[in-house]
Amino acid sequence: MESQSPMLEAYRRLTEVISSQPDDKETEEHVHQLLISLPSVFFTIDAQKRTPLHHAASVGKPNILRAILTVGPESEVDLQDAEGCTALHLAARNGHEAVARALLNVGADVRREEAFGETPLHEAARNGHAALVKLFIDTGAVVDVGNRDSSTALHVAARRGHSDVIEILLAAGANPATKDKVGDTPLHDAAREGRTEIVDALLNTGLVSVEARNANGLTPLSVGARHGRDGIVRSLLERGADVDAQSSECCTPLHQAATEGHDGVARSLIAAGAEVDLQDKDLQSPLHAAVIFEHSDVVGSLLCAGATVNLRDTEDCTPLHHAVKNGNRGIVRELLEAGSDPTTLSAGGETALSLARVMGKESVIELFASPQLVPRQNVEANSRPKRARGPSRPNEEGEIMACKHFMGTFWCPTSETAFDDLSVWSILYEPDTEVKLSPRQPPPPPSPPPSPPQVPPRERSGIRHHEHRHHQHQQHRRKLSHDARRPDDPVKRWIHLPANNVAWVLDLVQKISAMDGRTEAECARAMRFVRDTYLEMRYSAPYRKPHFRRASATGAAASVAASTSASPSLDPAEMFSLVLPVVDVEMD
Repeated sequence: MESQSPMLEAYRRLTEVISSQPDDKETEEHVHQLLISLPSVFFTIDAQKRTPLHHAASVGKPNILRAILTVGPESEVDLQDAEGCTALHLAARNGHEAVARALLNVGADVRREEAFGETPLHEAARNGHAALVKLFIDTGAVVDVGNRDSSTALHVAARRGHSDVIEILLAAGANPATKDKVGDTPLHDAAREGRTEIVDALLNTGLVSVEARNANGLTPLSVGARHGRDGIVRSLLERGADVDAQSSECCTPLHQAATEGHDGVARSLIAAGAEVDLQDKDLQSPLHAAVIFEHSDVVGSLLCAGATVNLRDTEDCTPLHHAVKNGNRGIVRELLEAGSDPTTLSAGGETALSLARVMGKESVIELFASPQLVPRQNVEANSRPKRARGPSRPNEEGEIMACKHFMGTFWCPTSETAFDDLSVWSILYEPDTEVKLSPRQPPPPPSPPPSPPQVPPRERSGIRHHEHRHHQHQQHRRKLSHDARRPDDPVKRWIHLPANNVAWVLDLVQKISAMDGRTEAECARAMRFVRDTYLEMRYSAPYRKPHFRRASATGAAASVAASTSASPSLDPAEMFSLVLPVVDVEMD
């Protein structure tokens, strides 16, 4: 192509005439004469690689376009610009029906694709030019051809809400069940954009299912819920859409509405019978989602619908943990008022209160001291003291196995011997250990028959002489300790437990507190001491608290193994240990 200065000047003059002059006979003649005097200008292009034909089609001047076509060769009617668009694409985009007819009359290709794979039919459908859509279909356009995203004309019309275009396409046989690159049908697109009339038109064909799923397993109901389309949600529910349909990540439409904070949609779903406690792949309920993204109105609607406030996710976090992380005082208060348990431990060993302290969420810490919000941590002055609750039990198989096979070392001054062979399970959960754990003096045993003089055991018995002496010394020390003890002194019970599961220690605190007849408030103070010291040990100096300290730091990886492995071969020497006088805590 020529690019001489006179040619460029002629091109500039021609485009000015096309854009500024009226589309009448006089202008048509002027353009015709200009092209005859310099016919090569027909092939001149600008920075967008557009010819005079592109400009005439874009601005919609059929007379000027005919003048250009009488001079230029018809074989060049489908020249493409920098975006791959022909003159017919530009006419379709801007709704110039007369120009489009003129181009089609000289052989313009109605199926020609631009750089993104779109035909003139896509352009007309996207911009709602129903007459052009019908013209292109009548002249051979393929109704279900997709672009690079596999979107058909029906997809793009559904997104823009052009119901008249949808009607023409469906009448021409367009398939409403066709999926694009991400698996969306036109029904998904219409639901996303809130096009109720188009949703009805597509479903009325009977060719697309109300439960159609895209690549993420989302139904049109889930898509509509995520984008807050309350009218679409109600319409789809009336047509039988599954209110609890789960995606590939197990998210329900209620999860979607809760995540995005669409309270009206959430209430519509709840009214239609949505299950408020279904959990996704992370075991998070819609309440978790609403709390995490701080949508307080949705939180209120879910709580009114009876959502369970103490469900745990894969990190063992309840919604209260997440509210504390966000420092959202209003949601924390709402959850506590709904009965959320502030003593629940996450997988990291944090309660909601300890987490607030560690993260410095001062605005919410004071809420946990309110008897009205957290009654289980307080005893009313005019009520009888409540007894401490019994311990919970491990839930996961790996945790139970580790609990059963890890041997604890236990000592109580009222017992004659230490229990070096008791498993954590036996210490915590078997009823026959209560006598061993009891602080009360056991009844005196019957007088034994006279025994021969004691002889230090020989080596082959498995107990060396110095070990026997040490055992006798321990018995004597325990007797002296018990004799010197006042009746109101706290009883020290020493036990080694794996520090990676502080829940075992807390269970032991609860069990002993219940056996000692301590009130729930006293038990709570002891447990608070354990939790706070555990967190202090994790985040600051490990030996600051002598009553609750880490005796071994050789097993950083063993904490993971203890919670995930069901193998009975856990080596106590490779685990963190705690040395804890469980009830030796200062009580008010």
